[in-house]
Amino acid sequence: MLCVFFFFFKQKTAYEMLRSLVGSEMCIRDSINAEYGGDRFCDGGRILGRFVMGDAVHIETAFNQLGGLGAYQQRVTLLALVLPWIITAIQSQLPIYASRNFPDSWGTSSESGPVASFFSGWALGALVLGGISEQVGRRRTLIASAGITAVGASCVPVFHSYPVYIALQCIVGVGCGGLDVVGWTLGSEWWGSDCRTSASILSQGGFAIGIAISAAVGWALPQKWWLLSAVGLPFLALWFSLVCLLPESPRWLLVHEMHPEATRLLQQAAAYSNVPGMTHPNWAVQPVSTPPTNKLGLLCSKLRLESCLLSYLWLAVSFVFFFLVYATPSLDGGVYQNVLTGAAIEFVGLPAAVGLAGYGRREALIGFLATNTVISVVAAVSPQHSAQVTVVAIIGRFSSQGAFAVLYLYTTEAFPTEVRNLAIGVCSQWARFGAIAAPLLVGLGRGVYGACGAMSLLGAVVIWALKETVGHGMEDTIGGTEYSELAVQSDQEYGSAGVKSQVLA
Repeated sequence: MLCVFFFFFKQKTAYEMLRSLVGSEMCIRDSINAEYGGDRFCDGGRILGRFVMGDAVHIETAFNQLGGLGAYQQRVTLLALVLPWIITAIQSQLPIYASRNFPDSWGTSSESGPVASFFSGWALGALVLGGISEQVGRRRTLIASAGITAVGASCVPVFHSYPVYIALQCIVGVGCGGLDVVGWTLGSEWWGSDCRTSASILSQGGFAIGIAISAAVGWALPQKWWLLSAVGLPFLALWFSLVCLLPESPRWLLVHEMHPEATRLLQQAAAYSNVPGMTHPNWAVQPVSTPPTNKLGLLCSKLRLESCLLSYLWLAVSFVFFFLVYATPSLDGGVYQNVLTGAAIEFVGLPAAVGLAGYGRREALIGFLATNTVISVVAAVSPQHSAQVTVVAIIGRFSSQGAFAVLYLYTTEAFPTEVRNLAIGVCSQWARFGAIAAPLLVGLGRGVYGACGAMSLLGAVVIWALKETVGHGMEDTIGGTEYSELAVQSDQEYGSAGVKSQVLA
């Protein structure tokens, strides 16, 4: 516990020390200005290098200059998003297969208890760790989340007790909740606007890969429940071996007034991606133009409606998705065959989501939710356990996965950096409520499909109250839009390879 406290406390102390240097920086600035003339080397007491302040590069422009999804950004996406999502998908599916082979002394083979415990922990972790990451940083919180997951997953095979198993599933869920929301936020805050749609949706293939891996291992080790519980450990070990390559989010650094660190980090990314224009010693990125407000920003009038509506959408989509995931093993065909088929369809369907989301986020969500409504009605009126229900359920997993992919993207774009992780954590918490309810209702028959259709139809209606975000940049603070149409015009005028600057002779 002391190590965990020091882990988070150290960042705050360093930040306070950084702020205490502002006065000294102003003195250095004055000496530089006395030599060259003019007050044009700093902003708010922070040295920006020998650039005219008006010509420093906007953060969105910098990401696009790196390629939008260049070599460095691909590495960040793999470490912050794809690999953690493979881990979370594996951990979310293991209780299904392990519960089929619990020891007779436990007196149960139901998956409802372990699944409910896991997703309860996920909801708690998404909310708490998402909020913590706004204060101490994305990277530190992601490492802590992986540590929590590793501790819980390592203990499951050791303690052969059902109450302990339930408690450990909750601990693993807390860690997975942090891996989910913090990893997503860290990865998405590195993408340029040119590639955000394709990067955000295609990277979610990691979850489908994790589901497929868990089904394959469950088929290979059907009698080893304790060994199944340790399947995610090799992937966690791989992630920890590569964590030294994982950077912080430059957007988070800028919002927390760590401008020199953000500039230096972007220059390191440029060197890795071979973008020479950004590696110039005098290159600089613009600070945010409006200061951050407070961490209760989700309650302000500007974001209140989006917070409420998106929370419902996450709840509805999650309930339908996980109901179909947990109902699929009960359909005709082999358990593992159905799960693998559903995972393959989810993975293959992601490119279709890219095309729809590029046209419009709202239109894509409406299309996927309308599809869910239709397939739910068809499943509700079809004979139970028929081939028709199997096919319809698998198609529903495709549309639900597409809706989930677009929801992650839309929520990322709808909230500014200073509250983005907290907002995704709140929405993810509501999604876990749907995930908890889904396995409990699997055995109630076709009537649940009708509930899925009603929730999807209502979701398609409320989407019209949300603003469209396609073509708009990501905001950094609640006080104002950082990437305005003027910034977009600047990108087009000067090109992604150039750096608009004036270096003083």
